[in-house]
Amino acid sequence: MSLVSETFLLFSLALVVTYFLLPGKYQWCCLLAFSCLFYLSGGLKYGVYLLITALTAYFCALAMDRIQRDTK
Repeated sequence: MSLVSETFLLFSLALVVTYFLLPGKYQWCCLLAFSCLFYLSGGLKYGVYLLITALTAYFCALAMDRIQRDTK
């Protein structure tokens, strides 16, 4: 999806409307979902990249937390 296309404009409009219709504690879920949809609009390979990146960051954060707890 090109950033200068009508599709992106409609996508952004849908994001803004959905974001402000949701209660505050669920707005982050809206941003996460639309971010994933944007990545997936480029193709499945970007979805795989996003999944690998998210899992790597998650497991690295768990390891850092474990190391921090062990040093205290």
